[in-house]
This record gives sequence, structure tokens and C-alpha cells, in this order.
Amino acid sequence: MALLLDRRGDEITINEEVVKAAATCGQDHVLDFLSQQTVRIEEEWRCIAQFYNAAKAGDVQVIEELIRKGVKPDVKNIRRETPLWIAARLGHKTVVKLLAERRDVNVNSRSVSGRSPLFWPASRGNEPVVAALMDAGADPTFVDCNGNTAIYMARKNGHERIAEMLEGWNDETEAMTKA
Repeated sequence: MALLLDRRGDEITINEEVVKAAATCGQDHVLDFLSQQTVRIEEEWRCIAQFYNAAKAGDVQVIEELIRKGVKPDVKNIRRETPLWIAARLGHKTVVKLLAERRDVNVNSRSVSGRSPLFWPASRGNEPVVAALMDAGADPTFVDCNGNTAIYMARKNGHERIAEMLEGWNDETEAMTKA
């Protein structure tokens, strides 16, 4: 970024979207660099970067502290992934449980590829994370950009028990709909 701004800085505008992209990707060093380039970086963006990094690291204490400070826990990055989505993909059960139980977090939020937070843990056989998401109301029937569901991916990768858990959700939903 330094080289780009050095060579073509007069042609580049650093706006709120650039700052948001850096923050929601956890790029503290980019925010620091931009602030040295006379771009004003609000404390909110630094907190969001810390929140994303805590979700990546599975750091519940930092997440709880930032929520107490007022950080919105469901901010999406440029790929429309939320901190819950990232924690679920990386298998951080405690963070997933903490975030999934909050009313201000959408457990069915989908990325640009159409994948919900349930997709990767189901695909990788992470039963505790799948269970935490299912307990919070995650929907296993979303179809991603490749035509795959969490159920299909669990079964394809040999995680039959998880596939059955997810199909059980479908059975429960159909029974409630017919009642």
C-alpha cells in the first residue's frame, strides 16, 4: 500500500469503504499506516479490527470486552463474512457459542459465496461447532454458489453423524410447518 500511495497517491482516494475493508479484515497495521497518511481512523474501526482478530484467534475475553465497549458483533467484511462466520470456519466453539446466542448476531448470515457459518464446520466434521450453531437456530439448507449445502458437504466428507444432525433439523422444521 505504501508503494501504491507513494507512486499514485494523487489518483487514490482513501474513503470509508477502504477503512472498513481494512478493519473487517483485522488489518491493524493498514489502519496504522493510513493514520500516518493523514487519514483519520475512528476508534470504532480499530475496535472492529480487534474484534475480527479475536474471532480469528478464538479469544473470548477480547470479544466480550469489545462487546461491552459497544462494538457491533455482526459487522460484515467485504466478502460478507461476520466474526461468527470466521470463528465457525476456524472451529472456535467458545466464540461461536458466545456470538450465536446473541440476538444481534445472525446465525444464518451468508457470505458472497452463499455459505452460512454452518457450512465449514459441517464440511470439516466439527460437531461441537455444528451443535452450537444448530442450537442457536442455524439453517442447514442454504445452497452455496457451487450448489452445495452443509448437509451435502458433511456427507461428502464422511461426516455422517453431522449430516444426520442437520437432516434432523429439516425433519423438525417440516413437522412444525405441518402442525
